[in-house]
Amino acid sequence: MLRWWRGTPFRGAILDLLLYFGATLALTLAFATPLVLQFQREQPYGPQRVQLVFQPCEAERWNEAAVKDVFARQGELRPARAPDGSPIPKFMNVLMLPHEAEGAHEPAVLGYFELHPHTGHRPHIDGPALVQAAGCPITEIRVSPLASLVDAMQSLPQRLASPLLILALCASGLAALLVWWVRGRALPSLPSPMPLGRALALAVVAGVLLQAAATGLLLGLRNLGLPLEPSNLEPLVALVKDRPVIAFLLVAIVAPVGEELFFRHVLLRRFAVAGRAVTGLVASAVVFGVLHEITAGNGGRLAQLAMAGIYVAMGLAFGLLYLRTGRFAAVALAHGVGNAVAVGLLAYSTS
Repeated sequence: MLRWWRGTPFRGAILDLLLYFGATLALTLAFATPLVLQFQREQPYGPQRVQLVFQPCEAERWNEAAVKDVFARQGELRPARAPDGSPIPKFMNVLMLPHEAEGAHEPAVLGYFELHPHTGHRPHIDGPALVQAAGCPITEIRVSPLASLVDAMQSLPQRLASPLLILALCASGLAALLVWWVRGRALPSLPSPMPLGRALALAVVAGVLLQAAATGLLLGLRNLGLPLEPSNLEPLVALVKDRPVIAFLLVAIVAPVGEELFFRHVLLRRFAVAGRAVTGLVASAVVFGVLHEITAGNGGRLAQLAMAGIYVAMGLAFGLLYLRTGRFAAVALAHGVGNAVAVGLLAYSTS
């Protein structure tokens, strides 16, 4: 079994995929992180969850009103919420905390609330002022954003959609180039390639027909009450509307060249030269379709699976064209022509 595994293209294909995924993720993070951080620096500070623990002391020394006054200078105080969403009515709560030395329990004061800073104002927790106002030493201060990282990323405004899409397409293209340079250049060429002129002519016809079939299928399903759309449609529409020239260059040139370079010219070719063209055709098409619909769009999970199926069918068509012509230029051109038609339709619809 191990000898069979080493002798088949599966091991090499998995290494290709790992390198492609890792490089795409690393490059996307490297490109997008400065943009997101710059956006965060420009935004007003959001609500914060504040937790204060005061050292046990005499009850008459606790001054809740003074503590509230210190934080009121920074923003609006609101009751915190429990995990079930219900508000915690008390601002200060007396808890029985273990005494470190004797193992006994003593009362301590816990402040737990939400601080909504004034617009554009960075909240500053002044520990000495809190101690002086409260009358009890503070043993712990915890401040954390109410929104999680996932919530923050999902709430990024529409104006960041286009730049992030540009960065993602560039990252995937560079990752494909890296995989081809490191692992794909040494692969043998496909035998008996079609003459270049004939292959390119076939590619133009195939690209137009393939995009026409996909568009007709989507319109037909919409007329039947089953609207489907790619999960990346909204940022793509925004990119076409805001930067039409850049959108055309990326979607009709950069993306097709990068995707075909990896999925067909490396992944499919690895199987084809090993005598497993059908396996490579199906495997490359499935990965191609899944990667185009990683997240569910507005239509939910069923629409995501349906769109992934359409992309798998397109991957099969591109793979057949590559195997028939034996030329990377032909399949890249077909993909580019199809995407160019799609960009033209989007530009027409948004105008």
